[in-house]
Amino acid sequence: MALGETAPPGALILLSGPMGSGKTSLARGVAKGLGITANVVSPTFLYLQCYDVRESGRRADFLHADWDRVSGEPEELEESLLDGREARVTLVEWGEKLSRSVRESFFQVLHVEISPLVSGRLLTMTWTALGREGERVCEWRRSFFSTMAGRGYPAPVPGT
Repeated sequence: MALGETAPPGALILLSGPMGSGKTSLARGVAKGLGITANVVSPTFLYLQCYDVRESGRRADFLHADWDRVSGEPEELEESLLDGREARVTLVEWGEKLSRSVRESFFQVLHVEISPLVSGRLLTMTWTALGREGERVCEWRRSFFSTMAGRGYPAPVPGT
């Protein structure tokens, strides 16, 4: 939820991890943090699901995509990811399969690698920015970890 509360409009969140690792659960938390009350499900068969919430005074819409089964030449789907990206948070499950050109079209990107453990999950988070967006990514990162610390979660472990 904290990730959605702190993600700025225009951000791209890429989720990677094995089947059943919790990608869709994390997407639900992001959506909830953005103020979305609809039932968020994996868009596996739709590829893309857009949730418009700015009309209700929220700060960003949410586009949830699943890139696992996308094959061939997905230009039309990629265009859907890019169209209107400045006004929403875009989250892509199986984000490592997204083309480099699309990933580089977003100025602020967070890649979350989910690794199942015997008890829980390990999230490895990598923030990147293009151009002058580095300061905004640092603000997003600080805001996220500050929110998590305020909820009693331990500080991140650098380099792991």
